[in-house]
Formats: sequence, structure tokens, C-alpha cells
Amino acid sequence: MGLLSREKFISPISQRYTVSGFDKKQLIVGIGNITEVYAKNRHNLGFMVIDQLAENSSAGWKLKKDLKSEIALTSVKKKEVILAKPQTYMNSSGQAVRALMDYYKLSPESITIIYDEIDLPFGEIRVKVGGGDAGHNGIKSVITHIGEEFKRIRIGVGPKTPVEMDLADFVLQDFSKSEAKKLPEIIKAAIKAL
Repeated sequence: MGLLSREKFISPISQRYTVSGFDKKQLIVGIGNITEVYAKNRHNLGFMVIDQLAENSSAGWKLKKDLKSEIALTSVKKKEVILAKPQTYMNSSGQAVRALMDYYKLSPESITIIYDEIDLPFGEIRVKVGGGDAGHNGIKSVITHIGEEFKRIRIGVGPKTPVEMDLADFVLQDFSKSEAKKLPEIIKAAIKAL
């Protein structure tokens, strides 16, 4: 059994998953860009979710330079869960994920990555295991370092508007005011997906 097991639909476009039985540590990583400049960007949605998850668990962050991450420890159903925020910037997230995987002696199947997805409509949440990077440089880095067989919580930030805007400019832009108002519910739904 893995960390995620399918239950029912919570909406016509996203499935609900809950924590199920597992017999070892689990690593949940939210990916984003470090420094306050990027804090409210679309590309930092993974950080926003993992920060809220740590807050909900009363887990405090500690910088671990050797693991290239901030980590927080918590538990789910009496099993250890490591929360992590890579401190490598988005496009090098795989370096931190690899360091964490090796240090905690985990397999890729014990790792869940939470991130923004431009190909999904804003607020849509999809859960899957394995697959390609779909043009997401953070996920491309993770795949390069640990392979494809990790779990993914993908949270929609699309579509890109205006369409002629450069993709990097779009994801490195802050959420609009109307989007920002909806973020707490989206983040709550993403946490429920775990």
C-alpha cells in the first residue's frame, strides 16, 4: 500500500485520495523558488501547500544545508512523514530530493512531490504516479535525479493569459487578486489529496 489510495471524486475534475497504510517513512516535497521575491508566484504553489501542511501539523522548519532543504518532521497514523522544501531553486529541485532520498534511505515510491501545473485549469488538482515532466523544469530535475516513479500532486495554475506571454514570465508572476482569494481553499483541497 502506498501513501495515496483512490476513493471518490471530490469534483467532476479531481479525485479524492486519502492516506492509507504504509510501513515506512514518507517524504512529501513542495517545490518552488527560494527568497521572498518569489513567495507569491504561481510557481511557488508547492511551497504554499507544504507550508500550510507543516502549520497544520505544528511542525517547525529546520534548514539542513547538507540536504539542500528545509525539513519538518510530523507523523500520519503513527508513521513518520518528512516534509521538505528544496533550497536549490525550482529548476534544481532534483538535487535536494536526491539528497533527501539517500539520507532517509527511501525509494522513489515513498516520495510525493507537490507542484504547480500550467496544463491544468486554475485550482484543479490531479494525483498520479510516474510519468514525464510535461515541460515543468522542476519535475524534469527530479526525474533526472530519482527517476519517474514518484507520486505527484499537481495543482492547476493555467491557462496562461495572455496567451502570447512568455511561460516563464507567467509562472513567475504573482497570483491575481481573484486567484489569491481562492488559494486557501485550493491549498486545503491539495492537503486533503494527501
